[in-house]
Amino acid sequence: MLDKAEKIAGAQALINYNFTNPELCWEALQTKGSSNYFPDEHKRLALLGNALIRFRLLQEWFPTGKNTSTGNATMTVGTEMNNLNELGRITGLPKFVTSSPGQGGAVENSQVADTVKALVGAVDRDGGDQASVDGAMKALGLL
Repeated sequence: MLDKAEKIAGAQALINYNFTNPELCWEALQTKGSSNYFPDEHKRLALLGNALIRFRLLQEWFPTGKNTSTGNATMTVGTEMNNLNELGRITGLPKFVTSSPGQGGAVENSQVADTVKALVGAVDRDGGDQASVDGAMKALGLL
C-alpha cells in the first residue's frame, strides 16, 4: 500500500503536473469514508473539475461548426461516469486513490470517475494556467 507522499507523487507524475500545494492533490485523491480531514472528500474539486472538463470540450467542439446536438453529445459523453472511469483505469489512477478502509483498497468505478474530475479541479485551484489544466486533461485522456 502506498503512503501519502507516494500517492501524491504518483498522481503528479500521472497528470504531468507538480502541485505548488500538494494538499490539493491529496484532497483530490480522497473518496467517501477515506478521511475526516476533508468532510466532502474530493466532491468540491470534482464538481469544479466537471465544469472545467465540459467547458474545455465545448471549446474544442465550437470551431468545428457542428450543430448544438453534437456539442451537447460531446460534452455529455466526455463527462459520463463510464468514460471517466475507463480513462482513469487505463492510466493507472486507482492505485493512487484513497478509498474507505472498509473497501479493502478497492476503488469503485464512480470513485475513479470522480477522482479524474477532482484532479482537473485541483490543478485549476493550485493556480495552474490553461496550459497546465490542458496538460492534465491530455494526460488523463480527456483531450
